Amino acid sequence: MDSTYLKIRNMEDGQITKIDNLLVECKNKGFISYTLDSPEDETEAIRTLKILGFSREKSKSSYELTELGFNVIASGGYLKYLEKVESDKELDREIKRYSLKELKGNIFQLKHWWWIIVINAIISGLVTLIFQLLFHQS
Repeated sequence: MDSTYLKIRNMEDGQITKIDNLLVECKNKGFISYTLDSPEDETEAIRTLKILGFSREKSKSSYELTELGFNVIASGGYLKYLEKVESDKELDREIKRYSLKELKGNIFQLKHWWWIIVINAIISGLVTLIFQLLFHQS
């Protein structure tokens, strides 16, 4: 699917506009239809909508929007939707990177866990020594 998005990203503005117009038409009418006489660019745009999962076959020669297709329209068109998807991917990468950095920080703190035991042993030894000295002097 990513290669398809990349291919669409390189489309001419007219082709993207055709896709956006078909999405809006499908939303308004409830379907988009095509025939063998349909222009090639429209047929290609309908095929692209189906490949991307924005529409599904309603009958032999018509398509209706999927939930994803409605999301594309709500985003303001295909290019804005694509930018949102790319932005979400970048955000996920940033979250993973910062989570990894935080996790490494926690691992570093746990690296020196044995210091806690050493300090605890020293304090326990000193407390025991002090109490022995105090009680043996009385």
